Amino acid sequence: MKDKLFTVKVSDNADDEYWHNQAVYRKLNKYEKWFEKTNFKRDTDYIFSQQYADSCTYLSLDVYVDIKCDELKMLYKLRWK
Repeated sequence: MKDKLFTVKVSDNADDEYWHNQAVYRKLNKYEKWFEKTNFKRDTDYIFSQQYADSCTYLSLDVYVDIKCDELKMLYKLRWK
């Protein structure tokens, strides 16, 4: 199950990548804390990923979580959906 967590509007300048990562980290922090409390293993039971998307007005960075474990999927849906 790959689920979109959030989108961050970003510039198309490669020099701003540090700031893009900072913006993602700030928003991702609450999800990371919650996933750590579940005692499931990152990169085994769930994986965070990022993907740039180009719309007609701006460039965005979409952040996803891919959950591999059925128990964690249910907990995630109960908490975040």
